[in-house]
Amino acid sequence: MFSDYEDHWFLVDETAEAINYSFSKKTNQKILTDYKDWTLPTLKKNFNYALERLKNHVGENVYVALSGGIDSQFVCLCLKKANIPFRAITMVMDNDFNKPDVNSARKFCKKHNILHEEINVNIIKFLTTKLIDYSNTYECPSPQFCSHFFFYEQILDKNPSCLLLGGFYPFINNDDKWDYNLTKAQISWRTFKHKNKCNMIGDFASYSFDFSILCMMTIIKRSIPDNLNKEENAKFQYQMKVDHFQNLDKGIVPQYFKLTGFERLKSHFNQIHSSQGVFNKLFRRPLEKNFTNKPGHFFIPKEVNECLFYAFKNINTI
Repeated sequence: MFSDYEDHWFLVDETAEAINYSFSKKTNQKILTDYKDWTLPTLKKNFNYALERLKNHVGENVYVALSGGIDSQFVCLCLKKANIPFRAITMVMDNDFNKPDVNSARKFCKKHNILHEEINVNIIKFLTTKLIDYSNTYECPSPQFCSHFFFYEQILDKNPSCLLLGGFYPFINNDDKWDYNLTKAQISWRTFKHKNKCNMIGDFASYSFDFSILCMMTIIKRSIPDNLNKEENAKFQYQMKVDHFQNLDKGIVPQYFKLTGFERLKSHFNQIHSSQGVFNKLFRRPLEKNFTNKPGHFFIPKEVNECLFYAFKNINTI
């Protein structure tokens, strides 16, 4: 069975108050030793070597949970590049709640000739009859992630040799410090994996040091314009993400609407009850009473942060 992260290069420690992330001692030393030698061609070469290593372990019945978003698209394109056979599989909510995501997934798979399956989910029935059970089983305070686990369980019925999800990786913030702040809900895939004893990579871009460091060193970093409203800010940050992943692979297909389906679900319940915030009151707050959505904190030595920033600045100014 896979470890959560290749060679345990990345460490996760959950306490009563928070999720604490750090690099292993070996990783810290690697950064301190190698950072001045990093170039973009070198990092890309190492990334490809990591894909070859992955190829030797994922098996012959690989599935990628394709939401239609950029992160899971990137997983698919990496597997294609490594000539790893796989199927993409997408959750289709009833009443077209996640239609933009589904359309994006279909368009992407058609463009890249990817085998694509779909699983229909009656999302309202799930929320009203199964949500609490799934939250308790996977210790998850998020209705959205619980619905993903319901979907993943149905993928497991297909006996995948490995299930891969889109992922996250450390990023450089406005203070030129490296951060990684996934909450309890966002890493609850680890609980799902261990309870189901399945091969699963839940944060693809963080699975390998070589995956993560290429993503880290090629992040698009721009100053966010002043006076943007919430929607404009979200669009600006999404476009930076699009630009970043398209620099890594031109095959990325941006979503016309950056929606997950839960936006429409929230509007649906607000309309039914003629009130605002109904979705959170009915489905999120009861889960949070049992499982706090603990914040994530990233801890790396100061000198490691400085080395990463030096490499980032050097690679992005050449």
